[in-house]
Amino acid sequence: MAYLMRNAGAVIHSHGMESCIVTMIDPLSKEFRVNF
Repeated sequence: MAYLMRNAGAVIHSHGMESCIVTMIDPLSKEFRVNF
């Protein structure tokens, strides 16, 4: 599975408009981090 191959700590899957827009901020980025 891709998340195991990439050693991801967590996977969030969403089709929400906000999630899609965030990924377009930097199309070359391989990750998006959310800090609380």
